[in-house]
Amino acid sequence: MVVAFVPILVIGARQGFHARVDFPSAVFGALAAPFVFEFPFDLIVVTRTVPEIPPDPTLFRVMYFVPLLFVAVSTIALLALSPMVRLSRSTLWALAAMFVVFALWAVTLGFAYPGSAGPLAMNVVSKILAFLATLTLFPPSTREGARGLANRRQGGSPQAGATATPV
Repeated sequence: MVVAFVPILVIGARQGFHARVDFPSAVFGALAAPFVFEFPFDLIVVTRTVPEIPPDPTLFRVMYFVPLLFVAVSTIALLALSPMVRLSRSTLWALAAMFVVFALWAVTLGFAYPGSAGPLAMNVVSKILAFLATLTLFPPSTREGARGLANRRQGGSPQAGATATPV
């Protein structure tokens, strides 16, 4: 989680550190990063678990996966509270790449448990792509771009930090 927390905090600090915004945003991003991988992964694996609990293994699946999926969705939803988050093409490309790796993992290796080199490599690459997708939700120019847009709307200079004079 530190892998996601520190870059998000640095991105916020480069734009002028605001502890009330940057620190919670970094926490939300760090918490959500593993679940970007985990949520679709759990949806795929839920049907592959075969617990030997009599009389009905479905009850075990529901008791295990419903709270896990609820935690995943609610943790990802925390990103909506961050004003630093912006959905971009690079985020969608990283998610698409993660899903392609999932598809390759399923087609070539049958979505095997990461106990050997092939499935382990697929697992690691898809997790890296999930963290990359989370990091791309926090673009470096968020505040500067908003400040420049606000200045242009007020008739000021498009440079970041420029003050508009009333007419």
